[in-house]
Amino acid sequence: MSIEFIMEGQKLQYGHRTSVAVQRPNKIRAERVGDLANQVLYYDGTSLTIDLPDQKYYATVAAPPTIEEALDVALEKLNLIAPASDLIYTNAFERLTEGLTSAFVVGPASVVGVACDHLAFQNEEVDWQIWIERGKVPLVRKYVITSKKMPQSPQFMVVISKWDTAPKLADAAFSFVPPKNFMKIDFLPAAAAGKN
Repeated sequence: MSIEFIMEGQKLQYGHRTSVAVQRPNKIRAERVGDLANQVLYYDGTSLTIDLPDQKYYATVAAPPTIEEALDVALEKLNLIAPASDLIYTNAFERLTEGLTSAFVVGPASVVGVACDHLAFQNEEVDWQIWIERGKVPLVRKYVITSKKMPQSPQFMVVISKWDTAPKLADAAFSFVPPKNFMKIDFLPAAAAGKN
């Protein structure tokens, strides 16, 4: 996954290695390691936790009972976006295609050596592209969003190199138990968190 930021007119790109596990209807674990942050997001159906292991901090809030509701609360109330969350929603297609102004097939492509179909879409806010694996299991292999309304049009990109569509996951993988030397902190409200 990579994210672009604009610093004094120049685009900068930051990269992360991310692992996301989803167990429907109410569990997510998303681990992000990279240039800007090392963090783990836990959602176990009752609470949402961000663990910052390098700083030995964590923050926890009560969360609604489904993945979709938890993702909405994380974004709207905490200004927190789970990695590639657009693709996690059960109604991802409907959400992504709402308000489209343009859609077309770019053509065949290869992502991490996998044959894909490359598709491009536009709406008022963003241009986005998706690469879907060809064959019997049409998995997403790459996803790029370009924000048109922000200065210099920053981009967010995810390249998915490995899928496990039938993982064996223990419930403990989705719950955070703080180590004794970790400090609990509070989330900033979304309005405060979004200010720079």
